[in-house]
Amino acid sequence: MGILTLSEKIYWGVFYMHRKTAVITGGGSGFGREVALQLAKKGTNLSIVDISEENGEEAVRLCKESGSDAIFIQADVSKVEDVKRYVAQTVEYFGKIDLFFNNAGISGSGVRTVECSIEEFNAIVDVNLKGVFYGLKFVISEMLKTGGGVMRRSNCKYCFTGRIGWNTYPGRIFSNKTCCYWAYKGYCRRVWKGKYQN
Repeated sequence: MGILTLSEKIYWGVFYMHRKTAVITGGGSGFGREVALQLAKKGTNLSIVDISEENGEEAVRLCKESGSDAIFIQADVSKVEDVKRYVAQTVEYFGKIDLFFNNAGISGSGVRTVECSIEEFNAIVDVNLKGVFYGLKFVISEMLKTGGGVMRRSNCKYCFTGRIGWNTYPGRIFSNKTCCYWAYKGYCRRVWKGKYQN
């Protein structure tokens, strides 16, 4: 096709996303909601997953105003049964999953490691590490049934560079190079045509 003009890039971007189905965890607010709204403008079907019913329903309303078909599924990504449910409900409603933005996460209080409670540490690991893995596991299983799909994980630069007061931030609590990130990347960056692309 050669080098595309800006208008051609926009056309093909809209064409590719139109009527595809995307699941966005943490889609009720912040970056997740903004991505959902941008996809809605391209005609993408959206499954908004969030722990907050109020935020999730508002995101769905905004997406529908942009002409997209959208549903809200309340779920805690740290719970396996909730993850299974948001995957199953999305497939039941839209038929398949083409895109997965594995975005939900928490930053914690930002206290020093010695001041971080065991409960806070466990919550960070449950959401930001286990929640990511659960999403990958069950979404990939569905994608492979329909020929594959595209996956994306939201990351923060401080996972790699560090930041004062962020000692308990996900990734930093494991190693300086963020073993949880590399485990994710090594596991799967993209699923396409039924094969894992690392």
